Amino acid sequence: MAAVVADAGEGQGESTKFVIGMQRPVHEVFWKILFLNRGISPISSEDPEVDLIIERCVNKKKTLTASFIYEALKLADVVVVDVSVITERITG
Repeated sequence: MAAVVADAGEGQGESTKFVIGMQRPVHEVFWKILFLNRGISPISSEDPEVDLIIERCVNKKKTLTASFIYEALKLADVVVVDVSVITERITG
């Protein structure tokens, strides 16, 4: 979703939004920030356009970045929260 918003434009195709992806600085997922900031999708998608959009927005348009710094949230006009639910199978 962040990449789609960062890629959106008006008129001549100029982007109208700058998106900062925020990831808590947790060891298990910190690598996602590093990947995204290189223009590499940190997740797999069935849609082949996702990788292209992320690369374009990070490296060409400069409209998408990621951070672990909570202060980045102060720059936001809009905040979208995505909560991942991890479940464990408990066997008795």
